Amino acid sequence: MVVKRRGVRLMTDIKLKFPEIDQTYAFLDLQTTDKGTVRQITGNIVTAILNPKYCQNQKIIDGQILFDKFTNEIKFQGKIIGERNIKENQIRLWDDSLNNRLGLEIEKHFGINYNANKMWEAIRFVAHQYEVSPPKQYLQNLKWNGDKNAIRKLLPKYLGADDTELNNWIMEHMILGMIKRIFNPGAKFDEMIVLVGGQGIGKSTFARYLSITDDWFCTIENIQGKDAVMNLMGKTVVEIEEFVALRNAKSANEAKSFLSKLSDRIRIPYEKYATDVPRTCIFIGTLNERTFLNDHTGERRYLPVECNPNQRVRTIFPDKNNKEKLPDKEYISRIREDFNQALALGYEIFKNKTHAWTIPKNLLKDLYKEQEKFKYLNPDVEDIRYFLEEYKPKSADPNITCFKELTMQGYQIKSKSFSEIMDNYFQEWIPVRSSKTKRISPSGVSIPVKLYYEKKEENEIDFIEVDKNLLPEEWKKENQLEIDTANQVKIQM
Repeated sequence: MVVKRRGVRLMTDIKLKFPEIDQTYAFLDLQTTDKGTVRQITGNIVTAILNPKYCQNQKIIDGQILFDKFTNEIKFQGKIIGERNIKENQIRLWDDSLNNRLGLEIEKHFGINYNANKMWEAIRFVAHQYEVSPPKQYLQNLKWNGDKNAIRKLLPKYLGADDTELNNWIMEHMILGMIKRIFNPGAKFDEMIVLVGGQGIGKSTFARYLSITDDWFCTIENIQGKDAVMNLMGKTVVEIEEFVALRNAKSANEAKSFLSKLSDRIRIPYEKYATDVPRTCIFIGTLNERTFLNDHTGERRYLPVECNPNQRVRTIFPDKNNKEKLPDKEYISRIREDFNQALALGYEIFKNKTHAWTIPKNLLKDLYKEQEKFKYLNPDVEDIRYFLEEYKPKSADPNITCFKELTMQGYQIKSKSFSEIMDNYFQEWIPVRSSKTKRISPSGVSIPVKLYYEKKEENEIDFIEVDKNLLPEEWKKENQLEIDTANQVKIQM
């Protein structure tokens, strides 16, 4: 399920720039039969649209039919004769209404009988001559004012987050991740910021502003099925509200896999077959409760930021009690400008390739400390920990265990949970799998198993064979250490 937020349009429409195209159709005339009548073919519809002396000269169409590479949709910037109340530079989805209107005007003026299917075929051809990415052009049109703190101040100013180096890196990382996927769809980016606490502070609205416009933003409640991946197409920011979508996942691995994907197999509208569509979005988690981390191996993907309404400088939605006493329109405009400047700075950093894509080592301790604050204490983990640390050392074979041995001691844990916990939390225990059943006796009782765990010896050392020719010269000298029977060390030359 997808939830689209309705509200203030956050982006000013821009005049798109279109690529230079093959001008062949601009010089073609409509094809006619031997009798001089206009041929009823799709090519003539294309000619009528692309050759200026037809639709353009008759003022039937004023604007451009285009293919939005970001959303994989046919769109229209402009208006068709007879349309009213169309804003300048407004970009609309090309639909049946526009298709019918233009098709009937072409029929009236040039004698090409209207056929909906032929019209759609012609429109698809024309649109793909003008492929653009509106988010890319939006970022390229932003003018940075030189404020080097434009990114740093967003979280403290609007959500009351602490002004720390960690939060600054997290905010920069998310903005750079969004820009990276706008310019390079399908680029690797599997971390997500998680805005925690501060009910009613405007966490979702914050995510909307970051997305640039509501058209490029959505909230998802499920990560399963074709609808889930369809909702991601053409989005810059996808909100996972209250972590519902990830909590509804069948397993921690399914959630991690969803966040890590570079593309999704989707059948794009107007196309017959499914294709791999590269990811263009980043994910932002929002929730009120403080405990959400319970997956040991997936923690690195989640970057928590605690929000505090009492510390924010300004609310992120119009407030009648705002200190500046600004009208709503001006208040929203200033918020938009703050986010625009953050995006403009992010674009400068992206172009100059100065962002640290992995968290700096000096911030790791701070990140771990923040993550600890939001960890969910899993009772199954603690039960298994007690079993391994208190019971196993006294068992018949303290270095081997399995699920059945655990249940024999009265623990009520599911087999799947046991395996996931052992793999993620107790990595000193190595899984041993067999296609055939074998018997082990970890507690003195023979147990048939296909999966069991062996504990690595603490003093076990892994040796790596090294090519002697690659050793430093000083290591190749003949000096050796010799220990005699009197335990005296001699250097043998």
